[in-house]
Amino acid sequence: MVTIAPSEPLLAEAAFEHLHYFCRWEEVLEIIAANLNTWGIHQGDRGEFVMGLIWMAARDAVVVKAFPGNVQNRRPWDPYRHSVVFIMDFMKNLLPTGYHQELESMKPSVGDGTVEFQHAFADCRLWCNHFIQVQDYKAISTKFLCALLSNGIGVLCAPNQAGIDLLWIGLKGDKICGENLVLILGQAKNDKSYRTKSNPLILDAMDPVKLDICAANRSIPIIRIVFALASEEPGITLVEPSDRKSPRLKQPSEFTSYDFWFAGVDPSTFQCVTAKEAGYYRDLLASSRPIYNPPFPVPRDLGDLTRLVGLKNETEGVGEARVNMRRAANTMMMATKPHFPDTWHALLFKGKD
Repeated sequence: MVTIAPSEPLLAEAAFEHLHYFCRWEEVLEIIAANLNTWGIHQGDRGEFVMGLIWMAARDAVVVKAFPGNVQNRRPWDPYRHSVVFIMDFMKNLLPTGYHQELESMKPSVGDGTVEFQHAFADCRLWCNHFIQVQDYKAISTKFLCALLSNGIGVLCAPNQAGIDLLWIGLKGDKICGENLVLILGQAKNDKSYRTKSNPLILDAMDPVKLDICAANRSIPIIRIVFALASEEPGITLVEPSDRKSPRLKQPSEFTSYDFWFAGVDPSTFQCVTAKEAGYYRDLLASSRPIYNPPFPVPRDLGDLTRLVGLKNETEGVGEARVNMRRAANTMMMATKPHFPDTWHALLFKGKD
């Protein structure tokens, strides 16, 4: 038996309407960034949380453009008319305007196909208004993805899932079945060593056939997207077929894929991200990095600077406590210091004046 977390697509749709028709997205990001370090909240391991937010923002932008102004324009609500979006529109809200023509004429990065992107996904749609995290690797297969698609669910993969971090499910035509699924595979990187140049090894690991997500030689191509979110230099690469050829690859590919590499979080990288929102996204990314030498964001004003100084001091104290209390994980560190060093011991047992 395979189990997944429960989901509420109607509640998620109501949340979308409130966030986009009664609030501003940057206000939402500000609240999330201010509370992400609260006790009991998991910030993510590789920036997958930020990747999911950006994907969702691109989808939401398509819906809001189709039904601008008053939320009553979406009444009575019909998921097929009011929430389902074309994959082409989703990608155009992800990519800046200057890349739209290149997107339309893009050829497959992997596989022998020569069909342009705009024709390959002409009749393909998405319905995803929320993510859930699966805890079983077996849930990432076409057998279960059909059920997830019917509820508008995007997948946040289980910890240590090979190759991918997020997965969105689209549909070609109107019949929900494994042969008609459109797979959008995503991998997030919150490491500054990944920059603007696409890495073939990362893309090669996102092999849906070897990962047992789908069968070989499907008629519908897939989309693979990598977010190198920590890159200091923004950039976009629509991976061309010539970039993927290698004399060592003797076997033909078992799938056809269109590959994208996004670097940094910036309006020049994402159509759906403003300059102010980019600052909050970077704050969220900083929160999900390790406790050692945390990269604090650049303060925007004097009040922000004061808050960051206090946060830095607090983080250093927490980091010291964690390091010295993890015997198994930090055996060499424990050998050089007592279990409760004087500084931590004093803070823990100091009586109030």
